[in-house]
Amino acid sequence: MTRNSIPMESDPDSLDIQSLPVEVANQIAHEVETIYQWIDEQIRFYSISDEEGCLACGKCCDFETYDHRLFVTTPELVYFLTHIGLDNLRAMTSGICPYLDNGKCSIHVHRFAGCRIYLCKNTLSSQLQGQFSEESIRRFKAICHIHDLPYRYCDLKTALNQLTKGRPGN
Repeated sequence: MTRNSIPMESDPDSLDIQSLPVEVANQIAHEVETIYQWIDEQIRFYSISDEEGCLACGKCCDFETYDHRLFVTTPELVYFLTHIGLDNLRAMTSGICPYLDNGKCSIHVHRFAGCRIYLCKNTLSSQLQGQFSEESIRRFKAICHIHDLPYRYCDLKTALNQLTKGRPGN
């Protein structure tokens, strides 16, 4: 990660996650991955369908058509940057996730908690979706507390546009 500031629209002060020491960013990424594994296990266990979980079909990546917004947290953004790198960050210029390529999710393996929990096939009850979401948020907040990282919760469009602000090509 490089030393560039990421001011988040929801916070008047800047949030500088790109200047985290590499070791800290990697530790946070590992902790987030553990939460993602927990979510995936819960989805498999509680699914009301025999179908596999998310197949990266891309339907829910069109937020406007699907009528929803994806919210992300500070630790998830650290995880995402650690895995895709700054050069692969894309601004979000419409209601469609910029990582939807040729009708498929191109970041499926590194997708956010909201993408893991709210499946377009609706294989979980809304009550379980809410419980998994709340537990995930509790765990993300704990990561922030442990690493003295400011906790932020904002929509993906705001987060990506703030991360890419001032970068060449954006």
